[in-house]
Amino acid sequence: MTRSHSQMPQGENHEHPRIAGARRTPCIPALALAAATTLAVVSYAATAVVISDSGPRQGLGPVPVPPQGWTTRPPSVPVSVLPAPSPSPSRAEKPAPAFSYRKVSERTVRSRPPTTAPPPPPPLPVGRTLGLSPLDRPDHRVRHRNFVARVDPVTAASSPVDRADSRFAVRAGRADPRCRSFESVNQPGFYLRHRDFLLRLDRADQTTLFDQDATFCPVTGGGGFALRSTNYPTRHLLVVDAQVRLEEPAAGQPTVFRAVSAL
Repeated sequence: MTRSHSQMPQGENHEHPRIAGARRTPCIPALALAAATTLAVVSYAATAVVISDSGPRQGLGPVPVPPQGWTTRPPSVPVSVLPAPSPSPSRAEKPAPAFSYRKVSERTVRSRPPTTAPPPPPPLPVGRTLGLSPLDRPDHRVRHRNFVARVDPVTAASSPVDRADSRFAVRAGRADPRCRSFESVNQPGFYLRHRDFLLRLDRADQTTLFDQDATFCPVTGGGGFALRSTNYPTRHLLVVDAQVRLEEPAAGQPTVFRAVSAL
């Protein structure tokens, strides 16, 4: 007699007996639900991380917070997979130059301009009455006699005429005020001038030639000064056999004079 399901005795197993060689089929709906839930949670967490990194934006509302118990991992730093470059041989580094600092004082910055020594006084001041004596003949003087210049011994013991003939007043150069002219004291209006290259005493005739012949430029040196002609700038006064001539330097060294007090 066949038993029905309702009449089966208690304590018996109601499951269907396994068929030999058959596998149990898993429950497909449960697995699909779990996978969908996991995917939603992961997407939710990724969205929250992106929004939190970009900062608050207007009009987007509050940033969603992941469910409690879920933690987000900070993004990892990208790592290069390329091989590291090999170090290139570097040149030996030179030590940096050592600088020394010096305190600059106000006196150093505002230094005074270099001072130059004042020029020596002119050997022949204009307006002075004096005598002209050769440097190597201190007891001789230039004097005029018979209107020709000479170099003769003249001292305090000489005659009044000799002493008067040796006095000359220094004037500004008639042809060049930077140079000098010599006017006789006992023959006013008469000047020493060269003519035919011989020094003479002539009256000033107000001509250009006379002014040039009567102008001499002192050239200092050798303990005194030489007298150079204005219109013959390569010639100087030279004492030759008691006469005073205008000669080229090749003929002999110019005579060096010195100014002495008038007798």
